[in-house]
Amino acid sequence: MTFDEKIQVAFTTERDQVWWNDLKPSIGVKRDDNYVFENFRTQPYMGYAGASNQTEYSQSGLHIFFFISSEIRDESDIYWAKVMAPHEFVHLVQFQLTPGRIMGRYACWYIEGLARFYERATQFDNRYPIGFSYRKFKKDELNYFAYSVSKQDSSQQVSNWKISDYLEFLSKNQAPSSDACITLKYGYSLGWPLSEKFYIDFGPERFVALLESIGVTKDWEQSFLKVTGQSHQDWLRNSAIPYLIEQSRSN
Repeated sequence: MTFDEKIQVAFTTERDQVWWNDLKPSIGVKRDDNYVFENFRTQPYMGYAGASNQTEYSQSGLHIFFFISSEIRDESDIYWAKVMAPHEFVHLVQFQLTPGRIMGRYACWYIEGLARFYERATQFDNRYPIGFSYRKFKKDELNYFAYSVSKQDSSQQVSNWKISDYLEFLSKNQAPSSDACITLKYGYSLGWPLSEKFYIDFGPERFVALLESIGVTKDWEQSFLKVTGQSHQDWLRNSAIPYLIEQSRSN
C-alpha cells in the first residue's frame, strides 16, 4: 500500500518533554505536568501513532512518536525500544485504511493485537538477547491477563475458563470504549494470539481486506463476515478461543 503523504516521526527523551512543557505557556498552550514522563525510570521507552486531522473519509498529519529515556539501563531496553517501530507502523496502516473514528470501528482485540502480532513476529527469534522466545513471551502475556482478571475480581480464575467464558468476556467487552478494554488492556494480551490465529486461518491479505472493508462499511461484524465468510462470534467460538486456551495451557 502507499500513503497519501509523508509520515512524521519524532524521537524524544524526557528532557525534550520537560522543555516542551516549559515552553507551552509562552505560546498560549496550557501546561500539563502529566505530559512529562515522570516514570521514565521504570518505563524507559514508549511510542504512539496518530493522525493530527481526521474526518469521516480522510486524515492528514500521520505521525509516530517515540520516547526513549536518556537513562537507558541496559541492552534489553534498547531491544524493547526497537519493537515499537513495527507496532506503531501497523497503527498508521489502520489509520490510513480506516479514516475517521478508527478505534470505535474495531473489536478491542484487533487494534493492539494486530500491532503486537506484527511487532513480535518481526523481532523474535531464537537469538533473542534477554532470554525470551516468541512462544514464551506470548505465554507470559496470557498469564498476565489471567493475573489482571483475578486481581480485579478474585472469584474469577481464567485458568478455569471454558470457551463460553472467553466468548462472554470478549462479547461483553468488544467495544474499544469498554471498561475491560481500557483497564485490563486485554487488546495486547489476548489480541496477540487472536491476531495470530486470524493469520493462520485467513492469511495476511485478509488483515488488509478487513481494514479496507471496515473503512467502507464502518461496521466490524459486517466486515468480518464479508471478508472471512464467517461471523465474528462463530470464528471466536469454533477457532480463535480454542486456540487461546491451547496457547495458555501450553508449556
